[in-house]
Amino acid sequence: MSIQDNKIEAKIEATKRLTRYNIKCIEQAEGVLENLRKSEESIKYIDRKILGYIQLNFDEGNKNDGNMANVLYNEKTKLKQKLSQLSKDLEELDEDSKIIMMEKENFAQKVDEETEVNIKLTSKIEKDSNILDEIKKKMTKVEEIKRKMLELNNQAKFNQAEALVTLQNMSILF
Repeated sequence: MSIQDNKIEAKIEATKRLTRYNIKCIEQAEGVLENLRKSEESIKYIDRKILGYIQLNFDEGNKNDGNMANVLYNEKTKLKQKLSQLSKDLEELDEDSKIIMMEKENFAQKVDEETEVNIKLTSKIEKDSNILDEIKKKMTKVEEIKRKMLELNNQAKFNQAEALVTLQNMSILF
């Protein structure tokens, strides 16, 4: 497997992890947003009903003693506060979403950096392995040369001994 294949495989795995993480974050955010929308819609619906009751109360010339109008107005105020709180929660979720996106980008950047480091390390290991292979080849050649030198040395000693014997034989003859 080449370095390029390792790099591509690492990026694919990182992308898969990021995609799964993003999908989960998006699903959670969509669920929360949907709940907030439903709450907001129900508050707006109740607010319209309250406004209708208040208008009806005032249109009838305050046939009731006015307490109902005050109660409805207070309920409307509470609902507006809840709506305001929901809007704040929605803004916080939006901020959280932005933070999650930044974290995702940072994570992707770290994955890319780690991939690059892994590729560099793999390349260095391959180079070192090649150097070791070359050293082994050279050591084998050195061992062969040593063996040949030892053979030649032994042959020279044998030849020297033979020459000495020949000299001695010649001196005996002459």
